[in-house]
Amino acid sequence: MKKKLEFYWKYHKGFLFICALGIVMLGLYIYNQVTAPIIYVSGFMLNADSAGTTNARDLENAFIEKYGIAPSDGKVMFNDQYICKPGDDSVSEENYESVKEMWLAKSRRTLDFVCGPREDMINLVYDTIVADTTMFSDLRDVLSTKDMAKYEKNFLYIDYDVVQQLEKAFDKKQDTSEIAIPDCTKPEDMKEPIPILIDISSAEKLSSIYTSSDSIALGFIEGIAAPCRNAVLEYLEFIELKEAE
Repeated sequence: MKKKLEFYWKYHKGFLFICALGIVMLGLYIYNQVTAPIIYVSGFMLNADSAGTTNARDLENAFIEKYGIAPSDGKVMFNDQYICKPGDDSVSEENYESVKEMWLAKSRRTLDFVCGPREDMINLVYDTIVADTTMFSDLRDVLSTKDMAKYEKNFLYIDYDVVQQLEKAFDKKQDTSEIAIPDCTKPEDMKEPIPILIDISSAEKLSSIYTSSDSIALGFIEGIAAPCRNAVLEYLEFIELKEAE
């Protein structure tokens, strides 16, 4: 037996090491899956003015209290800690367009990076970011007929025809400055309008989160599961939108 062990150690220790490493990694994966917190709803608030304050925590607690969410139901997480915009002293009338282009690109990369599978929704300042169909769900796919009617006046749109033009230009490393980005509030001016965001600028409960902008929107992360979608709908009720005219 001893000779067999010596033989395996001498000629197969690399294989044994890989097997041991695989067992450790599998154990860590199982441990992380078992101990990972259950998430009731998770929202990302990009460029919130409340970063560095307790305002988002206060919002979480108020949401939990309103819906009677027990610890066993999962955690409520509103992340307002990521700022992605140029410093005030870096923008001038001369360089505004180039800084804005850089800002938009950085914002898109930021969302791709931070909004992983645990994010259900994003709140953002919609005049500072170009949203596309790879990031947000088509609202027609996630909202019921009743909710569509309820929020339709607050819908913000992208033109899928323009998205395709941008993607082709990016793939070929061509200049995109000549591609006109239509007003997201005017689907009638688009060839293929897709509703992907809900204007929540009028939300009473977000007045302490976004204090310097009146262009706030919410989007459902692409592929959102039904329980999480329902929690986001609760959030929409909770933040108290004023009825659109």
